Amino acid sequence: MPFYSAFSFFRFARIMRIMRFARAFRFVRLIGFIGKAQHYLHGFLKTNGFIYLIWTSLSILILSATLYSLAEGVSWGNSLWWALTTATTVGYGDISPHTVVGKIAAILLMIVGIGFIGSLTSTLTTFFTQKNNGSSLDKIYNKLEQMENENIELKRKMDYLEKRLKK
Repeated sequence: MPFYSAFSFFRFARIMRIMRFARAFRFVRLIGFIGKAQHYLHGFLKTNGFIYLIWTSLSILILSATLYSLAEGVSWGNSLWWALTTATTVGYGDISPHTVVGKIAAILLMIVGIGFIGSLTSTLTTFFTQKNNGSSLDKIYNKLEQMENENIELKRKMDYLEKRLKK
């Protein structure tokens, strides 16, 4: 066939179609990964009721930023920046409250920020230790229950044999 080498380009195009098809499989794997990550995230947020702490901390952060903005006469954007730096205990010192309401908001944010960081640490610890120990404990309990059932069965058989030997 004289045109055989001229049509070799179309083989390259076939390979490109296969490569596009392979990209679809990567996308499917990404969806699976997102689902797995979402499962772990829900489990993490339920550990120690951490989701409630997040919502409470966010509402106190917004409330304190609003109080600071109104009391100090600062824009809400700057007061939100101040609230975030205060709650995370960074506190650059470039913005500080001068009124009593602003100082009360700062005290509230410091307590909430330190409490949030401590709770985050304990939630992470609990999440990872429960994940590993939960399945191990279940296996141990199941094995123990199986051994107890075997012991009960052996005792029944022993009693039966003893009765037969006495007759």
